Order: sequence, then structure tokens, then C-alpha cells
Amino acid sequence: MLPSSWSTVLSNDAPEAAEAIRHARILAQAADLVTRNRMHEDPEQTVYAVRDRYMADRVRELLDDPSAKVALWAHNGHIAKSRYGSGPPPLGQHLHKRLGDAYYALGLLFGQGAFRAGRIWPGPRLRRPKENSIGMAGPATAGAQLAAATAGNHLVDLRSGADASATVRQWLHSTSTMRSFGAQVPHWTYHLHRSPTVLAQEYDGFAYIATSTCSRPLPPTEA
Repeated sequence: MLPSSWSTVLSNDAPEAAEAIRHARILAQAADLVTRNRMHEDPEQTVYAVRDRYMADRVRELLDDPSAKVALWAHNGHIAKSRYGSGPPPLGQHLHKRLGDAYYALGLLFGQGAFRAGRIWPGPRLRRPKENSIGMAGPATAGAQLAAATAGNHLVDLRSGADASATVRQWLHSTSTMRSFGAQVPHWTYHLHRSPTVLAQEYDGFAYIATSTCSRPLPPTEA
């Protein structure tokens, strides 16, 4: 791997060389990821754990500029401040460890509608993501409970939970479930996907969207 100190040394005297080294480091990390396995006797060496470490490295590199402010869009599992379910330390945990309260993990939940994702098992994996429709989640999920409190689109700041009632504080610090959809979902059973979460521990706030609509693929470009 290329040492990060090289970019620091060259940044003032040779900014173009520093930029080239930065891109080379990203390529080296991408090459490393394609050689990693999904399973390893040391969970920190799996492709999933290393992927999130590298993503955090890229954000930290941007923040080397003291004037920089970064808004990062990622799956809820990546931005969580602690382990998401039984997975490896996510991007958000690495950033929270370095930045403390300067890192604000804003989760995204929706009530019903549709989302775009590829479908896997059973059957062949689809090369292009497609629209997946879904209704309201069961009443025990975090999204449904937010909807019960406020049906429309809204934001919830969990950092202000200290001023909430005892019932709300207990809910924020107890294990809840959230629907979880990534880039790929299984045929037919994706609507059953749930992930355990402790809301106040993993997130600082939530944006709730009552009805989700699909992203629109970019048109193919001409060669």
C-alpha cells in the first residue's frame, strides 16, 4: 500500500503528484478488495470489514482540509455508529470513533412504496436492478412506530431524546427492528427482511419518508 505521508509531503510542493498518489492509493485498495474473501477466521479481514475501513479512509482524507464539510449518502448499515446486526464495524463506527459528535448518523426509513434493487435467489441474478414494491411494515418495526407518531414525511433528532418521556427513552435504548434493503434482495421474500438495532446507539436521527419512489437509472451512454 502507498503510505499516506507521501501525499502530505508532496501536497504543497507538487500538488499534481500528490493527487496522482491519492488516485493510485484508491486503485490499490480496490485491487485489494477484489482479492478478499467473504469469510475469514479473522472477521476484520473479510471483504465487508475492509471495505468499510477503506470508505472511512476516503472520508477522513477529505476532512484533512480543515474547511471541508462532508455529506455522505450510504445504506443505513454503513452509516450506523456501532455494529449493524452481527456484521463487522461499519463506516460510521470508524468515523464516529475519530470525529465524535461531529459525526451525525442520519438514518433513512420509509413507510411504503418502492425501491430499486437487483434480485437474487432463487433463480438467476438480475444484471440490472428493477423496481420492488412494498407495503407498510408491521407495527413492531421502527419505521411503523415513527409513522404512528407522525404519518407524513418528517425528521427525528434522537440526540434530543434525553428530554423525551421515560417511555420514549426506553424505546430508543431497547432493541428494535428495521426493514433493511441493499443493492440486491431475494425474490419474493425481501419484504420480510429485518435487522435488529438500538436506535439511540446506532443513529443520531432519522428521516422518515411516507411513500418511497424508485430511483431512475441513467440513460445508456454512447460508446
